[in-house]
Amino acid sequence: MGITIHYAGKLRSREGLAALHAIASQWAARWRCEVVDIDDPAGELIRVHNGQVCRYRGPVTGLAVLPHADAEPFLLQFDADLHMQQSCKTQFAPPQVHVEIIGMLREMAPCFEALTVHDEGGYWETGDRAHLEDRLAECRALIDKVAAHDGALIAPWVEDALSGKDRLRDPRYSPN
Repeated sequence: MGITIHYAGKLRSREGLAALHAIASQWAARWRCEVVDIDDPAGELIRVHNGQVCRYRGPVTGLAVLPHADAEPFLLQFDADLHMQQSCKTQFAPPQVHVEIIGMLREMAPCFEALTVHDEGGYWETGDRAHLEDRLAECRALIDKVAAHDGALIAPWVEDALSGKDRLRDPRYSPN
C-alpha cells in the first residue's frame, strides 16, 4: 500500500555511471544530502524477470541518495551487464519530492538504452500534479483508516479503494 515509482533499464555504457552520478549530485545538493556510491564486488540483487523472482549475485555498482526523510532512498544498483530494476516509495513525503524524483529520472533517461518507469502516482505518464496529489491523498486516507483500526479487517476498505480498473488486475477479482 503506497505510492511507488518503479524504474528499470540498461545503461548505455559504463561511462554513463559518471553522468548519472553528476545528475544525482545536482539533485542531492538541492535536497541537502549526499550521493553514496555503491561498489560491491560480491553484491546480491533480487529482481523480477518475466514474472519470476530472480536472484543476482555478482558485482553491483551504482548510487544511492535520500531525497527526503519521509521517502525511501532513491537507488540505482547495476549488475555486471549494467541492468537495474528499482523502486522508491514517496507516499509520506511532500508531493514536490515525488515530482523532483521524476524530474531526476527524466534527466537520467538519455544515459539508458531504455528506461521504463511505472509511476503509481501517474506523474511520469501525465505530468499532472493535481492527479498525483489526489492519488497521495487517497493513499494517506486508506492508511489512516487501517491505522485507526489497528490493521484489523482491512479488506472492506481495500475493496472500496480499488477502482473498477484496479479490480480487473487484482487476482481476487480476475485471473488475468
